Amino acid sequence: MVLDHLLNTRGASHWRWRRCRRDLRRQRPPRGLVPAVLGTTLISSGVILASALNSERFNNDLLSRFVDEKINQIARNLEAETLDWAIWNETHDHLLNQNPDYYKDQYNQYSFTRTPFVVSLNRQGAIHSSTTWDFNQQQPVPLSSAQSSQIRTQIPSGEPLKPGTFLARFEGRPFLFSAQPVRSTDSSAGPSGRLLFVRPLDTQDVSFKDSDTLNRALGVTREFYGEAPARRLNPLAPLHVTVPLKRWQGTTPMQLVIERQPRERLEALRAIVGLGLAATALLLVIQLRTYGQGRRYRLLERRSQRARLQTSRDLEQRRNHDELTGLLSESGLAQAMASQSRRFPGFTQAIAHIDLDHFSLINNGLGKGLGDQVLRTFAERLQEAIHSSSAIARVGGDKFACILIGTSSAALRSEVSSLSQHLNDLKIELNGQPFNITVSIGASIIEDGNSNRALHEASLACSVVKVEGGHGYQFFGDAKGSTSSYLAIQQANQELITAIHDRRLELHAQHAWQLNRGSLLPATYVELLCRIRHPDTGKPYWRENIIDAAQFCGSLPLLDQTIVELACANLRELLQRPEGPKANPELVCAINITPDTLIAPTFVQTLDRIVDSHGLDPRTLCLEITEQAALRNPGEAVGAMKKLRQLGFRLALDDFGTGMTSLSYLRDLPLDYVKIDKSFIRKSSQDKASNLVVQFVVELSKEIGFQTIAEGVEDVEQLLQLQEAGISIAQGHLMTRPRPFLCDAGAWIFGQSGEAVLDSARRPAPAC
Repeated sequence: MVLDHLLNTRGASHWRWRRCRRDLRRQRPPRGLVPAVLGTTLISSGVILASALNSERFNNDLLSRFVDEKINQIARNLEAETLDWAIWNETHDHLLNQNPDYYKDQYNQYSFTRTPFVVSLNRQGAIHSSTTWDFNQQQPVPLSSAQSSQIRTQIPSGEPLKPGTFLARFEGRPFLFSAQPVRSTDSSAGPSGRLLFVRPLDTQDVSFKDSDTLNRALGVTREFYGEAPARRLNPLAPLHVTVPLKRWQGTTPMQLVIERQPRERLEALRAIVGLGLAATALLLVIQLRTYGQGRRYRLLERRSQRARLQTSRDLEQRRNHDELTGLLSESGLAQAMASQSRRFPGFTQAIAHIDLDHFSLINNGLGKGLGDQVLRTFAERLQEAIHSSSAIARVGGDKFACILIGTSSAALRSEVSSLSQHLNDLKIELNGQPFNITVSIGASIIEDGNSNRALHEASLACSVVKVEGGHGYQFFGDAKGSTSSYLAIQQANQELITAIHDRRLELHAQHAWQLNRGSLLPATYVELLCRIRHPDTGKPYWRENIIDAAQFCGSLPLLDQTIVELACANLRELLQRPEGPKANPELVCAINITPDTLIAPTFVQTLDRIVDSHGLDPRTLCLEITEQAALRNPGEAVGAMKKLRQLGFRLALDDFGTGMTSLSYLRDLPLDYVKIDKSFIRKSSQDKASNLVVQFVVELSKEIGFQTIAEGVEDVEQLLQLQEAGISIAQGHLMTRPRPFLCDAGAWIFGQSGEAVLDSARRPAPAC
């Protein structure tokens, strides 16, 4: 295990090192950094090299002058010393052969330390005597004939007695020769010859290579008299400084060559190498830092990329799946359909559009939270109801879509029928409260893989089912599920919108009798009905499918607001007429209000503003609210009705009995009128149950305090029975048919007796 751990660690380290080298090779330094560093390094190197060469030239010149000065100093000292010996009488006597033992008596070994040999020359320049020290015999001895001949050849020709100092070689060694005329103390006597002293230039006290000062300062290594060697190509080879010494040239020209170390170049090279190393280190540091930053950037980029991928997956998940139910979304449904067609080639596909009926009653009445629970539970039940090969998506608030697969269209129709039956019998229980769910299903066979068109066709078929009352299914292309039905709805709604825009809406009125006032039956309750003037003939008309189309397309709030404004304008005009109902403050004009308008947040404020702008008393208006509107959202409906009642508006519950209204609503709702549906009124004389319902409502009205209105009264016998039963107001074709509201209203709304109205009911109504 330890060996495996070491091998794994070594492999990981080797892999990291290879990755680091690969990244460093790929790493690019910041733009312009390498040229800047290289340029700075080259310029600095050039400056250092130029400074070194200039310093080298200066040191060479300095050394050359120093050497020249030193040799001159040696020559002057040698001349002075030779001259001192030349003016001695003993030397003069020696040349005149009067003192032959002069050297033996005057010289010893110490005399020849600095001057290895001494030569005296006669007047003709020939060697008279020569003396050197024999260290073996410890006595002065003359030079050999060969040495004397060699010395003679070194002496320059010319005037023999002329003083002179020159360079020459003797036995391979460089010497400085100084020849001075020998004179006696008698100034009138001429020179008797010349005395030649020599000084070797390769001794320790004369040599420049042995000078500590020069070695430390200039690095002198050796010196020689002769030609300098050829210049080498190596720039770091020793330097050779040539000192010509023209002033002291003898018979054989000689020059001094001093060899010194190229310290300046070496120092420049070290400086350049140091500068290069510093630049390299700088680039390496920047490279490593850039690599570190790049690595951090790549790490951040990878993290960001992973985050983007995760975000993309999350967005794709959210885009393709519904957050509430976990089902597919509409885009996910298209992908699922394509995947399904690839998995099951040759099978037939259909799409079913499922819409929950009256879901707004649950969502608005019981709260959005409970509505979401219903949707989640319904989605689970829907998944259980269909085959696993199908795909389910939520395509709207309470709208679902399923991609079904089958062997044929007939099999798919059977599956949709079974699905509709199962879902319409579905019961959901949440928090101990049962919910009966019904659905409307529109289906369409997918052709040529066009799922968008099939989904649109299925939604059209579902819309037709919704218009028909829901609780069923329909295939697109059938008689009722065709596009023509949907187009008819759109045309009816467009017809209404156009009439509102062109101001072709008008109000017709149908007045009602008060049955509890005896023979005189004034019409104090008038229901206003909407009609459309034909754009060509001008005749009023109305169709029941217009309300259904407006409800389906969401145009009812606009219709209600238009009718309210038109009713207020007509009522104000009526009240301003001289024959208007000023003496009858109990006149009530009723307007039908749809459920969506009643629970709209701004309806109460809008209605109050319209009535106030026309200067009307809110008590003259009665808002007829259908039983379905009160049941759809009881909380909001009761709240809106109470606000309207506080403002002075009258309220009536229309079509009572058709929606199985709970009697508690009659107690809780702030009602002024309850209109009993005509289905109970027509059967009250023959059907005992209907008669009991009418009597019960009458008795309840006396206890709670609202008035009852009987709808659909068409004969006098029925009218009398209702009057005996205690009905407050009767409305129907017996009294009058709907007619334009402002057409001679004073003649038929007020001041007519019941007998006159009955007589006129048998005759056609006069034209307006």
